[in-house]
Amino acid sequence: MKKILALMLIFLLSFSLLSQERGIGLREDGRPSLQSFYRESWALVVGINDYLRAPKLRYAVNDAKAIVDILVNSYGFKRENVIELYDKDATKENIMRAFDRLRRLASENDRVFIFFAGHGITEVLLDGRERGFILPYEGSKAEVLTTAISTDQLNEISLFIKAKHLFIVMDACYGGLIFARAQPISAEALDYVKIISTRVARKALTAGGRDQPVFDTGPGGHSIFTYYFVDGLKTMSADLNRDGIITTSELMDYVGPRVTAESKGVQTPEYGVLLGDKGGDFVFIPVGVVDVSMGMDVALKPGRLTIVSNVDGADVYVDNRMIGKLEGNKFTLDLKPGKHLVELRKDRYTSARGEVLISPGEAKEVKFTLSRSTFSVNVKTEPEDALVYVNDKLLGKGSFRADVEAGKVKFRVEREGYEAVEREVVVDRDDLELKFVLNRIVVWTKMRLNGNSVLSVAFEGDYVWLGTTNGLVKLNRFTGEKINYNKSTSGLPSDYVRAILIDSQGHKWIGTYGGLAKFDGVRWTVYNTSNLGLPSDNVYAIAVDSDGNKWIGTGKGLAKFDGVRWTVYNTSNSDLPSDNVYAIAIDGQGNKWIGTWGGGVAKFDGVKWTLYNTSNSGLPSNNVYTIVIDSNGNKWIGTDGGVAKFDGANWIVYNASNSGLPSDNIYAIAMDSEGTKWIGTNGGVTVYRENGVKPFPKPYAYFYSNKLDFGKLYLGEINRLGLKVSNDGGSELKITDVSVKSSSFKFLGKLPIVLNPGDSVNLSFLFSPSSVGFYVDTVLVYSNSHSDSVFKVILVGSGEGSMDRDAAGIIKAPGEEMLLALGFGLLLLLLILILGSG
Repeated sequence: MKKILALMLIFLLSFSLLSQERGIGLREDGRPSLQSFYRESWALVVGINDYLRAPKLRYAVNDAKAIVDILVNSYGFKRENVIELYDKDATKENIMRAFDRLRRLASENDRVFIFFAGHGITEVLLDGRERGFILPYEGSKAEVLTTAISTDQLNEISLFIKAKHLFIVMDACYGGLIFARAQPISAEALDYVKIISTRVARKALTAGGRDQPVFDTGPGGHSIFTYYFVDGLKTMSADLNRDGIITTSELMDYVGPRVTAESKGVQTPEYGVLLGDKGGDFVFIPVGVVDVSMGMDVALKPGRLTIVSNVDGADVYVDNRMIGKLEGNKFTLDLKPGKHLVELRKDRYTSARGEVLISPGEAKEVKFTLSRSTFSVNVKTEPEDALVYVNDKLLGKGSFRADVEAGKVKFRVEREGYEAVEREVVVDRDDLELKFVLNRIVVWTKMRLNGNSVLSVAFEGDYVWLGTTNGLVKLNRFTGEKINYNKSTSGLPSDYVRAILIDSQGHKWIGTYGGLAKFDGVRWTVYNTSNLGLPSDNVYAIAVDSDGNKWIGTGKGLAKFDGVRWTVYNTSNSDLPSDNVYAIAIDGQGNKWIGTWGGGVAKFDGVKWTLYNTSNSGLPSNNVYTIVIDSNGNKWIGTDGGVAKFDGANWIVYNASNSGLPSDNIYAIAMDSEGTKWIGTNGGVTVYRENGVKPFPKPYAYFYSNKLDFGKLYLGEINRLGLKVSNDGGSELKITDVSVKSSSFKFLGKLPIVLNPGDSVNLSFLFSPSSVGFYVDTVLVYSNSHSDSVFKVILVGSGEGSMDRDAAGIIKAPGEEMLLALGFGLLLLLLILILGSG
C-alpha cells in the first residue's frame, strides 16, 4: 500500500500584463493596492480515505476538511464557492466535472485553489520516463489509464481555467512528477511584488519528490505535510517577511524544512511551476485584516495587547526591545500580527517571559507573574568575626544585612577554632532574622571497640585498620561497618597486632607477636625468624622509606629489609638506646625517628644518632609506643605518660589530666587526610582535632530499632515501623528533615522535632511493598547539631504476593516461603556520617 504523502501543487494563473488598467495597477512606491488581487475565490477540495480498490488511508479526509475550514474562515473563500468531494463522492467523473465547473465559473480576476489528499502512483513508460497519477475513489493501479488522473492532465486542465491565480495542493505520493520546470522567481527580486501581482502563474508545491512516498500520519490527526501547511496559514507563521500576506514561495520556505525534519529526511517537499506559468504568484490575504485607511495599501490590522502583572513598575520588553513600564500593574500597546516575545524585568525579581501570538485586529490580554529573586536577611553571628557563606559563596562577615537568593538556601558559618554551623533556610520574606552561634571545637572524641586495647592504626581511603590485643579490625570510619581478622579466622600469626603499614600497592604489613604478616586482600604471607632475617618474632613497628626499604622494630633491635638483604641495628653495634624498638617514623629529610621501650627516642640520619629522653628533653616517659609526623614536621610521640608534641624545639604534653585522653597509655597514633589524630589507648580510640580543622564525626544522636518485628509483608498490607532517636549530646538537637527515597517507606511525623539532652523520640514510618521482592532504602535524618549533621540509616524489608485465606479467614503461607521470611526482619544499620559536638 502506498503511504500518503502530502503533495502540494501550487498553480498561479496570472492574466496578461495588458490587463493592468483593470485594477491590477501599483502605487508609485511599489506596494500593492487592495484592487491588485482578486474579484472572487474558488476551490476544489478532495479527500479520500475509504478507497474502493486501493488500501484505505487514515487522515486524508481530515486533511481536506481542515483545508476547507482555513479557506472559508480565514482567507475569504465563500463556502458556496468551495466544491468538496470525499470518499465515494470523489470519483474520477465527479472530479473532472468539478474542474469543468471551475473552467466555466472562474474569471480572469479570480483565484482558484485545488487540494487533493489521497493515493498517488507512478508508472514507468517504455522510453524510461515516469508519469504520475492521482487515484480517485474507484481508481486502480491495474486500470490506471481509465480510472486515474495523470499529472499531465492536471497541467493541461490548469491551462483551461481562466483564473488569474491557480494554486493546486496535492497530498499524495510521487507528486514531484507534476512540475513543468522548477525554480520560480525569487522573492528577493526588486520587482517581486509587481511581478507576482501582474503576471500569470502556474506553480506547485508537493509533499515529496518524484520518487518519494509520503506519510499518512503526523501531528494533530493530519499528515505531516498538511499539518504544517495548515499551521503556516492559520497562525500566519508562513508570513516570513511579515508583510501581511502569504505567497506560495513563503509556504514552501515554511513547510519544506519542517516536513523534511519531521520525516527525518524521507519526505522532502518540492516547489516548482506548471505549464503556462509566467512568473506570478498566488497570494493568501487573511479575512477582515486588511487596513485600507492609508491610501488603499494592503496591510494587516494590528492587534492590541494588554500586559498585566502582579508587580507594578516592571520594565516591558517586546522582541528584546524595552518599550515602557507597567503603570497600575498593566501596559497596553498595538502590535503587528505574528509571534512576539514579551518579557517583564524588575530588580530583585525573576524575569517573566513568553511568546505571544497576535492575530490581526485581535484584542488580547496576557498575565505574567513575577516572583522575588532575592530577599533581605539580617545576619548575626557569635563570634562577631565569623565568615558567612550562602550556597558555598562568601556573603559577608560578622553581623550584617544583605540580599539573598529566594528559596531554600544553605548557610554555612565558620571561624577558625570553632565548630562550623550549616543550616538550610527558606528565604521567603524581607528582613528575615538569622542568628548563628558557633561552639568552640571539642577536640576529643572517644570510641570503644568491644573493650579491646588499640595498639596500631593505619588509613586506607574510607577505612581505618586497627591493630588490637584481639586481632585486626577493618573499620569504615564513616559508616561504622567492621570486619574482624584474628588468628583463628585468617592468616594472622598472632592476635596481638602491634604495627600496621600499608604500602603503595595496597598491601598491609602487619607486625604481631608471631612475626611479620603481609596481606594483599586475599592471601596472607608470614615472615619470622625461621624463614627470614628478622631478629625477633615480636614485631612492634614498621615503616617504609623513599627507596622502598622496610624498617622493622622488634624486641631485639631495628631491622632494615631492602627486599633481599637484612641489616640489624642493636645496642651492641650502634647507639640505639634500647633493643625494644616500638615505633618508627621517617621525616621529609629521610631521618628515622625511633621510639624504644626504656630508652626514649633516637633520631638516626643514616650515620649519626641523636637521643631524646626524660633527662634531656620534654619527653614525658622513656617508654615510647608510637611516633607519627604531621605535614608541618611536628613529631607526635605516644608514651605510657601521654602524648608529646615536638616541633624540633618545643615540647607539649597531653595526658589524661589535662586533655580528653581516657588514658596515659598511648599505644598508637595515626592521622587522616584532614590532619585529625586518631589516638589508640587502652581506653579505646580518641580523636583529636587541632586549630579549627574540620571536626571528626562524634556521636551526637544514636539511632536504633524499637524492636518492632518487621518481616516479610504481603502486598496490600501496611505495616508501621519505628526508629528511635536519642539525644545523647550536651546541647539541643533539632531534627529538621527526614527523607526517604522509596515510596514504599513513608515518614509519618511532623517536623521540626526538638530534643533536649537526654530526650528521645520515635520516628514513625509506613512500609507498604508494591511488588514481590526485597526492599532496601536509606533514611536521611538531618539536624542542626553540626555543619554536616546527616544521620544515615538503612532500612531493609521484603514483600510478597497475596496469600490465600481459608473459610475462617486464617492466612495460609504459599509453600515454604514463610520459612524464608523468618530470616528477614527490619534491619536498621546505623551509619553516622557527620556527628556534632556534645
